[in-house]
Amino acid sequence: MDEKSDIMLKTLPFKGRPAVLKYLSTLNPHLTIMALTDQRFRSYGRMMTHEPFEQVIKHLLDAVPMPAEGNRYVPHDSKLAACLDMALIQHQCFGDLKIQIGYVNGYNSRLNALEYHKSSEIVVAATGMVLLLGKTEDIIDDMYDSNKLIAVYVEPGQVLELFGSTLHFSPCKIEPAGFKAAIILPWGTNTETSKASVYLHQEDRWLFKKNKWLLAHPENRQAIESGAIIGIKGPNIEINY
Repeated sequence: MDEKSDIMLKTLPFKGRPAVLKYLSTLNPHLTIMALTDQRFRSYGRMMTHEPFEQVIKHLLDAVPMPAEGNRYVPHDSKLAACLDMALIQHQCFGDLKIQIGYVNGYNSRLNALEYHKSSEIVVAATGMVLLLGKTEDIIDDMYDSNKLIAVYVEPGQVLELFGSTLHFSPCKIEPAGFKAAIILPWGTNTETSKASVYLHQEDRWLFKKNKWLLAHPENRQAIESGAIIGIKGPNIEINY
């Protein structure tokens, strides 16, 4: 583990990667927390080589501040884009669709909502975190049961692609200092859009922003008051650390 990544894990009793996973599993008996290398993750996404993203990680750790509270999401950051061969990622990962690279930093530790995009999403983990993941095929009668979610521990420095059929939302922190991640998506994703006057499919009601379909947990009053549809039943899962 490099020095910068190690700083963000300083409050955990064990700093070795297998030990962190074991420690989190012990504190969260209500969940099965797996590593990215677990075969069960393969239908949700895949690992990517980290080498092209090393400068992105360094910039996140060195130059992008944490919010005072909550999460901060920025869809595109030109300084992050300057740290990456955007043309390479655009060509090899998105079929030459124009892309954006932004970040999400914060202190979230609960499920709160689930979203999906009709495209892949690349997550560059500058710090350790846990992702709660599901599948769109398990949305039944406009409702997803949170008991079906899997929990994946992402190590500092790991990079992963989430498939378009994978439900996800904010990373969950694994220590008080919070988490930092870069997010790569097709250009315009997660920016403002307009509501349709005619729905062609039931899921059209879930369109919350451009290329972002969102289901809120009933406890997430902020999202619901902003127009999100309640679409999650079951516990609002929390990651203990």
